[in-house]
Amino acid sequence: VKGDDHGCFEAALRAVRTWGGVLEHPEASSAWERFGLMAPPRHGKSITGSTMFPAWFLLRNPELSVIQASYGAELGHDFGRRARNIMMLEKVRAIFPEVAIATDSKAKHLWHTNQGGVMVSSGIPGPITGRGAHLLNIDDPIKSIEEAKSAA
Repeated sequence: VKGDDHGCFEAALRAVRTWGGVLEHPEASSAWERFGLMAPPRHGKSITGSTMFPAWFLLRNPELSVIQASYGAELGHDFGRRARNIMMLEKVRAIFPEVAIATDSKAKHLWHTNQGGVMVSSGIPGPITGRGAHLLNIDDPIKSIEEAKSAA
């Protein structure tokens, strides 16, 4: 199915309803400079913060750039794929008809909007050197508690 997000959109809507609102500030607000989303495991942080938020950001700002990073390339690419698929949903296209995924750039780890914006999804470390971003989104930068406590 074109634009299938595997339930991400519905899960994010449930999370928004559960938490009682939408995370949104005026665009000029200093709240956007640094923002952390913290909740217990399995409460929708990654769906909300690393899938829905980058998609929303690019739908509102289709000329800007996003870097989505995680501890591993596979997880980072999965976030990129889900965000891309949300932007391709018919119900989202009906709300933002002027924004689309560029026809020549649809890879899950690197895709562009039809207005020059870009979403780069990567692991840490990953191939983001030399790329700038208006939104740098980091989700699970460390794989496990053992890795976090490691002296290496």
